[in-house]
Amino acid sequence: MSRLLSGAVAFEFSMENNEFGLALTPGFLEGQNELRLTDSFYALQRQFASHSIGDAAPAMKSRPSCPSHVEAQTLQKRRGVQTVADWNTLPPTPPSA
Repeated sequence: MSRLLSGAVAFEFSMENNEFGLALTPGFLEGQNELRLTDSFYALQRQFASHSIGDAAPAMKSRPSCPSHVEAQTLQKRRGVQTVADWNTLPPTPPSA
C-alpha cells in the first residue's frame, strides 16, 4: 500500500499505566488539570517532520487525495482480502448491550 499510504501510526495518544502514551491527559497525575505532552510526543513530531509524504515536501502544501473506489477495490482484491470493503457504505450500527 506504499503507493497509497505513507507514514506511521502512533500506538496510543493518552498515557495509561503501560506508559506508552504521547500525552498526559487531565487527571492522570494527581492535581493535573491540563493536557501535558510527553517527550515521546515531541520525538514523534520530529520524525514526522523529517519525512516527506508521497511526493510532497515535508511542509506539505496540499492534502493527498484518497484512492478512488475502483483503486481501493482493486488493491483489496490483489491483496487477497476475503471480504472487499465498500468504503462508500458505513457498516451497520452494533446492537446495544
